[in-house]
Amino acid sequence: MLGSYIFSRDPTGMVPTDVGTEIIARSRTIMNEFRRLEEQVKQIQGEMVGSIRIVVSPLAAIKIVPLALSTFKRKHPNVRVHIDSGQAPTAFAPLRRGDADLVIAPTPSTPSEEGGLSYSHLFSDPLVFITGGTSKFASTEMVSGLVQAQWLMFGPKEREHIILGYLSQLGVEPKFPLTCSDSVLSVMGLLVNSDMVCTCPLSLFEELRIGWNIVQIPITVALDPIEISVITSTTRPPTSAALAFKEVVLQEATHLPFSPQEQQL
Repeated sequence: MLGSYIFSRDPTGMVPTDVGTEIIARSRTIMNEFRRLEEQVKQIQGEMVGSIRIVVSPLAAIKIVPLALSTFKRKHPNVRVHIDSGQAPTAFAPLRRGDADLVIAPTPSTPSEEGGLSYSHLFSDPLVFITGGTSKFASTEMVSGLVQAQWLMFGPKEREHIILGYLSQLGVEPKFPLTCSDSVLSVMGLLVNSDMVCTCPLSLFEELRIGWNIVQIPITVALDPIEISVITSTTRPPTSAALAFKEVVLQEATHLPFSPQEQQL
């Protein structure tokens, strides 16, 4: 019907062609929407069952998700909750594809990230500089003293411009390319075994330093705080279960020092 091959053969076996890859991606979206429709009908009829999939950043995973999940499961024990780790902006892709229902992560920061998304601000967290406890930069007091440092970054390469923007505002142009990692364990392992430095949300640092030999570099500069939001798609209506989880997240966030404000984009 499409007049094109969906699979081709290579030494490893059958692999999708470019057309096949597109068909598989769109078929997955259609199947997800059928599943949501079936679950939504049951939820409208008063049966709170089904599943929701959430993508959360490391900071959100530590600061708000545990409380929200505990409260949600008490209210809706029959809803399955799948939690994946992710960082903006790559975390928005499964939301747009329909593979995720909610993202709790840094707020979209560019027009290309914002398109088709609705977000509610949850909280802000200051950023600090951190390094390993034995790093030669552990007692550095001036930003200029970090020019020669190897920089590490939480999250995907797509966030690199944000960190470079912070450093540029402070007059720091890193000598070496940034090393990026989505894995908190990888970042911690690199920090404690090298002289690498990175920026980190203060709350996340306070949790991580309990188990890792890391320290806050004593540089007194004001970095823009990281903004965390709960984010949904404007093109795919959330199910009742997803909306219920979002409401729980917003309620738990009222215990944190911020004023929520929703933006529709």
